[in-house]
Amino acid sequence: MLDERPWYRMLAEIPHMLGQVINRPLILIRLILRVRAIMVLGLVLAYVLSPLDVIPESIFGALGLLDDFIVMAAVGVWFIGIAYAVRRRNEVHG
Repeated sequence: MLDERPWYRMLAEIPHMLGQVINRPLILIRLILRVRAIMVLGLVLAYVLSPLDVIPESIFGALGLLDDFIVMAAVGVWFIGIAYAVRRRNEVHG
């Protein structure tokens, strides 16, 4: 949902929001993780859909999909690790 407030009101709230980020660093950490996750997903999608591969499908056939699966599995493990870390942090901090 888009914010319907005028741009000048949002601009006026920047000092308040920066104060919130400084006082509550967990907000910044969540934002960074969210941006990083979106970037990783975009890069993985670009790699999987790209015709340039480490093991090209045009030469090695179905074996050429192996590098795509390895990249997707590595990113899946990374996301699971983040999910467990966030879950543990939420359990500790309540």
